[in-house]
Amino acid sequence: MNLFRTFIIVDSKTAIALEQLIYPAEWSLQFLDDPSLRHWEYNDGSGFLTSMGTGEDHSGKGMMPAKEVLILAESEAMAENVFSLMYSSSLLAYPDKYKIKSTSGLREVRNSETIDFIGSSFGDYFIRNEYLYIGVLILLKSWGSPSNLYSIEKYEVTLGLDSFTPHSANPIYGQVFDNFNPSYHYHVIASYAIICAFSIIEEIGLEIRSSATKQRFIKEGASSVWNPVIYNETDDRLKEVGLSASYNFPWVERGAETEVQKDIKPKFGAPAYPGHPEIRDVNMELIEAIHRCSYIRNFIAAHKFKMLTQFISPYDVYNVQCVSRLLLVHKLGLWNNLLTWRDDIK
Repeated sequence: MNLFRTFIIVDSKTAIALEQLIYPAEWSLQFLDDPSLRHWEYNDGSGFLTSMGTGEDHSGKGMMPAKEVLILAESEAMAENVFSLMYSSSLLAYPDKYKIKSTSGLREVRNSETIDFIGSSFGDYFIRNEYLYIGVLILLKSWGSPSNLYSIEKYEVTLGLDSFTPHSANPIYGQVFDNFNPSYHYHVIASYAIICAFSIIEEIGLEIRSSATKQRFIKEGASSVWNPVIYNETDDRLKEVGLSASYNFPWVERGAETEVQKDIKPKFGAPAYPGHPEIRDVNMELIEAIHRCSYIRNFIAAHKFKMLTQFISPYDVYNVQCVSRLLLVHKLGLWNNLLTWRDDIK
């Protein structure tokens, strides 16, 4: 087994909580005092300090150094996988690549190593990850399942292509982003962000399974309604992960109706803020949200681009990413942990 430096910093309580987890035979985590002396925490746990520039010893000021995370693994390839998956899993806890930043990569720890992390540019490599504990929980729950592990990495990729945070989707901010972007480049990255996010839903087996001979909707007078066979079969699979077809999903729509939104059919759900001119969010059943995701992927984002592709909105990307995150974290049985994980490290 070899030891690898990650340059990831956590506080001592997080390090203790991580030490108590059960790891697979292939890898585990270890912890050392931050060698850059840039990250400190108060002894009573009341605060955290990150100093810029050259590190300074604060141990005589009621503080102690934070901890660097190290990976003990059977090979460098294993360590690289764990390193990448820890970061991607942390983003499932809170999808913000500006708040949760990846470090520059791994470095094997050698007995002869004599690097001065305090007085060199290496000190800039050390970055704190406040969400690492829940990220490792997600990774451990996924370990041994290629579908889950691929889904975690796909989630990081889709966020990297195009994303914004749940904070920006809060209705109190109204419409933060323009629905139309004239850039061909944006049309491509937004489309592939949707394709990648939807492939998570397929990866974990929670897509809607319909076909030309078993159609998703049937006619009832002038309206289209769910084919009960499709609805019930999807509901059964969703219930296996603690959800249901009727679970309420808040689909975010802001500003004037877009060409993509006009094209989606059939239309379900009810306005979350009736009559509001800008916040047109729709409360709909989860199965309807999954249908919208597949509609946007199949008829607008995938294959040869169409006239409607240029009208993909950042909110379309956000919605598909939110559905995939909801389904994946429920598949892992950790949705409630997203709200309670901080209690584990007090």
